[in-house]
Amino acid sequence: MRVLLLTFNCLPRRWLGCYGSMDRSTPGLDRLASQGAVFDECITASVESGVGEACGLRTPGRGEHAIRTLDGRLLGGAHRTFRVAPAAKKRHDRPLLSSAVHETCVWFRGDAPQQACAWLRHPGIVLAEPPFYGERDERVVARQLEQLDAGIGDLLDRWQVVAEPDWRLVIVAGRGAIPAPPPRTDADARAAEVPPEPVLCDDWIHVPLLMLAGGGESFGARSRSLLSTACVGATLERWLGVESPALEPVCDLDAALTENAGLPRVVTRGPGLFRSVRTPEWFLRANPFPRVDEPPGALFRKPEDVWDVFDIATQHPETAADLATYCEPVPTIGAAAGLEETPEASPDADSA
Repeated sequence: MRVLLLTFNCLPRRWLGCYGSMDRSTPGLDRLASQGAVFDECITASVESGVGEACGLRTPGRGEHAIRTLDGRLLGGAHRTFRVAPAAKKRHDRPLLSSAVHETCVWFRGDAPQQACAWLRHPGIVLAEPPFYGERDERVVARQLEQLDAGIGDLLDRWQVVAEPDWRLVIVAGRGAIPAPPPRTDADARAAEVPPEPVLCDDWIHVPLLMLAGGGESFGARSRSLLSTACVGATLERWLGVESPALEPVCDLDAALTENAGLPRVVTRGPGLFRSVRTPEWFLRANPFPRVDEPPGALFRKPEDVWDVFDIATQHPETAADLATYCEPVPTIGAAAGLEETPEASPDADSA
């Protein structure tokens, strides 16, 4: 088993093209949102006391403990560790992920042990200093985002070509917080130009965790289950043959990967009756109760229509209708309002 684990410290949704509100085309991230088994709201590396319980994590600090365990027990041994830090000497001049992925694949095909894990640790998007959201901040983020998106596209291209059937790709991202900078002296004047490194602290993921088996590019389904780093760590340990007692019940991510393999869509469930379907070429915001003369939803072309502005469902009715068939049934208006019993959901409802 060969496992490539790619972690991003900070990928805030606002800055990520099709995920957020920046007028940027992000074909690499669009592909990331349309492949493998994708989990929403799935990981955190640090859970602050009180906040974790509100998010469904019953033990505050669980994520922080799990990432330390993953770092120390699973990846601490040299025979299982291969870390590639894709950060150059100059903070603003990071190379693409391509070189790191290439080096990893060469190691996998060369002298790597039979069970090996390569951990690519990437800072993600490093914001400019406060105040945020100004023109300078957008320029900084746009430059980083362009490199990052191209790197993700190169990663998926390369993985599709070189990956063996028993290889696994796992991508994890969080929303980092900018730590308070220490008091500066005159000697730190140059350092003031370098934005501080974000640290993982948020309870909710804002970019999917993706798992891809082998080099396949089949679509998978989203899962709305709230997962933690404990789930990722336990799955990696099992893959790599590391025996350790489970301190708490965890979700087997590999089972979800197997169940979702080959499903020709990525469906996500929003608040209330909202449903949507995303593929590399299209994004359909489904209408659960269309009238006879209405299209089955608003259809947007990806990645050209970054902001979901131009609804072209009437121009491509067959495409809109086909994508709408992948949305699971929604409760009736009466059931949604609590006026009648909602039919019991199928076992795959949360994975559709």
